[in-house]
Amino acid sequence: MSVVFLSEDRLYSNVSSDEPDDALEIDIVVESEASEPLQPLTSGWQDVYTSILKDLWRTEASDRRGLIGIILVGLERIHELNRDFRGKDQPTDVLSFDLSDRDEDIEGEIYIGVDRAVAQAEDIGCSLAEELARLMIHGTLHLAGNDHENDEEERRMIAATNGWIAEWRRRADEPEPL
Repeated sequence: MSVVFLSEDRLYSNVSSDEPDDALEIDIVVESEASEPLQPLTSGWQDVYTSILKDLWRTEASDRRGLIGIILVGLERIHELNRDFRGKDQPTDVLSFDLSDRDEDIEGEIYIGVDRAVAQAEDIGCSLAEELARLMIHGTLHLAGNDHENDEEERRMIAATNGWIAEWRRRADEPEPL
């Protein structure tokens, strides 16, 4: 079930499953400055993302339950977060924050810079929907404990991301980019 409503400066989407045993709840929040580029996405787009991310979570972090908030933000906000938390004074595409202790259930946030996602989709020749999926998957993999600090981790992260993107394309009925 997906419920979307507008409140002040954010478009909220609470995506939850009818399955009572879901290990992961996902909330998608679209800040107002990021909402315009998302208008072309078809209704129900959150459901496909949620389905993939929950399956990814069951595979990568099966013993942890919890909540992940995915916040789609504009260029200024992602720049500010990257500067304040990573010391990099430039915008980025995705940031993940694990707000929980590793031994506890997950409470995490994934921030996605929509303007960067739009530009990256154009650069690689895929849809905005696919690039958003790639960034959500990347952020969720980080929260599940994956990283890319060395070459081997980088290869594993890329392989996992590509595998989940292929599954997302199948579920979303999205063709591969040319």
